Amino acid sequence: MVVSRGVVRIESGADSETLEAGDSAAFRADVAHAIVNAGKADAVVYLVDIYR
Repeated sequence: MVVSRGVVRIESGADSETLEAGDSAAFRADVAHAIVNAGKADAVVYLVDIYR
C-alpha cells in the first residue's frame, strides 16, 4: 500500500503503523486488519492485492 495524500493507520493483528504521504507498507491480509483515515482531511491510498 502507498499513501498518496493524507495520513492513515494500518492495523494488522496486534501491529499498528501510521503512514503519511509518500510512505508505503506491506501487511498480511489473512489476519484481522483495518486501514483507518488517521487525519482530518481525505486520504488517498493505492492498494495492490496479490492472491497466491
